[in-house]
Amino acid sequence: MPLRDLRGQTVRRSGEELVRHLQHFVLEPKFSVGVWYLSPFASRFHDKYTPDRDLPARLDLIASLKGRGVVGVEAHYPTELNEDNLDRWRAFIRDTGIRLVALAPGIFYDRDFEFGALSSHLPEVRRKAIQRTIRTLELCRELAADVAILWPGIDGYENPFGQNFAELRARFAEGLAEAMDAVPGVRVAFEPKPYEPRGRILFGTTAEGLLLAHRVEGMLSHPENRRLLQEGHAGGPGIAGGQREDRGGSRPGHRASDGNACGGGSGRPGSPGGGDGDRTGGARLRYHRHLRGGVRAPGRVEGGSPWEGTHLLRRGSGEMACNGGDAGGRGGRCAGCGRRSG
Repeated sequence: MPLRDLRGQTVRRSGEELVRHLQHFVLEPKFSVGVWYLSPFASRFHDKYTPDRDLPARLDLIASLKGRGVVGVEAHYPTELNEDNLDRWRAFIRDTGIRLVALAPGIFYDRDFEFGALSSHLPEVRRKAIQRTIRTLELCRELAADVAILWPGIDGYENPFGQNFAELRARFAEGLAEAMDAVPGVRVAFEPKPYEPRGRILFGTTAEGLLLAHRVEGMLSHPENRRLLQEGHAGGPGIAGGQREDRGGSRPGHRASDGNACGGGSGRPGSPGGGDGDRTGGARLRYHRHLRGGVRAPGRVEGGSPWEGTHLLRRGSGEMACNGGDAGGRGGRCAGCGRRSG
């Protein structure tokens, strides 16, 4: 199945247009079922309440729900879908017309992933996670799935002390980009979640997930992936492909919802990314960092630098970079430290 064209989702409608759209469009309920949901899991709090179901029994149950709006099924590789049962999956899709709409790499459950998967500091473990992600993307393409779902459930930490957050995030993003370039043209749906099983999951919020998407998109190098990005086949809410701008290998700049240009990161502590600020109305956004209450190295934070204590100063808000840069107007006050510009 070719890549589904979602560029229509970037259309912005006025209030009147939205009302007209709601009055005339027809919604046909369609559902997909996670195959894992149909067999019980043990819990540390209680035993299984229903008997186990093997894969054929689960697929039969899903097939029986087709008349109730079920048109798709989702699975994980290699637990529920793998090389040993691939023929059974093909037969199920062919005989029922229910599609595999999503396949997720199982890069969270194995004992090897105790200290993370794509973000792991252990080269052999990280390589295992990358290869499993690559194989998942290959199967997505082979079975015409809409998306590969990536959930970073085991990539994170319990105790923030001693963690190199920049390296964790960089390893994760670089590993994902490597896998996507190995199997170009497959759409990846990222699933942020704040915690569980890790106490704090990397990219655990929607905002962090969007930042990761922009970072990974900027790392992709395969011509097919670059073409799809250039045509606008990716992007978060309100972000169209035509607004992207490559920056020599760094992740693309993008436009924020308020119309101001965003720099290489979100400007909040712990956010991923790096890079220069964008130009808006002839003014360059500037960053500064604080160290133990004092100003350190005024000016822009370069790509790949840590973001702890970083402030993103916005043009037109009356706020000003500590070094008296040109982000606002003179006489402004820094929102981070309260210092007035010169």
